[in-house]
Amino acid sequence: MFPLLVVLYTQLRGVPLAVFDNGVNQHKWLIILFYLLYVLLWLRFNRRVLALLEQRRR
Repeated sequence: MFPLLVVLYTQLRGVPLAVFDNGVNQHKWLIILFYLLYVLLWLRFNRRVLALLEQRRR
């Protein structure tokens, strides 16, 4: 999912992939933020993961 997110971001923003190799910048932070948001939403709405987490709590 992460490579797809990077490609989509570069296509939508018009930022070349070479920009990500030039050290820390705001594009990297946005990509990481979007990925973490995706993971959190996936954990929240995936029924199998919710069931597994609920089972481990007991």
